[in-house]
Amino acid sequence: MVMPFFHVTLFLAFSYSAFGQSDEVNTIYFKTNSFTIDKKYLPTINDIGQKCATDTFFFLKIFAYADKKGSKKYNEHLSQKRAYAVYNYLTQKFSIDTTKIYVTWLGEETDGAYDLHFPAARVQQRCVDILLFFK
Repeated sequence: MVMPFFHVTLFLAFSYSAFGQSDEVNTIYFKTNSFTIDKKYLPTINDIGQKCATDTFFFLKIFAYADKKGSKKYNEHLSQKRAYAVYNYLTQKFSIDTTKIYVTWLGEETDGAYDLHFPAARVQQRCVDILLFFK
């Protein structure tokens, strides 16, 4: 049982040294029950797409979330649709190598990143975070 832990430890150590923290983070917010990208965020996403076309681009991560309204299953599905709305926009409009994109959706599970307990904060939970990494 020690060997798998040893391998995980080595991978994590390699990940931090090779990839480090993201060089740029962008957040796109969504309306309640929506996975449609608001037009006001298109300039931000277009800028991300253009940066992904540079020689210094390494990879990007897309993390999608939903607020806690609705069932857990519904929110997971909604966050998946949000993640793929951003992914599809970027991959269809720009020639980004899809092997350099990591996509995940977390539904209402945020590991505390957007753990806000008042109704006005729900808009902050309905988002997609896009993390860019450069060489």
